[in-house]
Amino acid sequence: MNTQIGYPIFRSENKKLADRTTILAEPIPSIDLLERACYQLVKRMNAPMVFDADALNIIAKNKNLIQRIPENSILTPHPKELERLFGKFDNVNGTGNERLAKGGSGDKLTGLIAGYLAQGLKTKHAAICGMFELIEFA
Repeated sequence: MNTQIGYPIFRSENKKLADRTTILAEPIPSIDLLERACYQLVKRMNAPMVFDADALNIIAKNKNLIQRIPENSILTPHPKELERLFGKFDNVNGTGNERLAKGGSGDKLTGLIAGYLAQGLKTKHAAICGMFELIEFA
């Protein structure tokens, strides 16, 4: 584990995984540290990343970060986060259910998708598998 600017970054020791596996773990004690962590990761990473929760809110506040998000990254916003990022959006995936409308669902989805990416699945497949697995076991 490396610690930089007050937040933990976990990287795999396996060179093959290290190129595609980075986890920014919350909770981080202040929003300022989280903003700096998010900015540094977006600036340094070339591999696809998964963005959820406060990371999405930080990007919504700092729109210049959108252009720095690595290609093939995945955003997992709920409808309000989506609106803060891109404005009103009409075409939203409607395959979820009321069991997903509770705290922690986004964390589970992010973990599932990140796990699939770490195993080498293509971004699109990791997102689809994570989404349907979360719905199946909600």
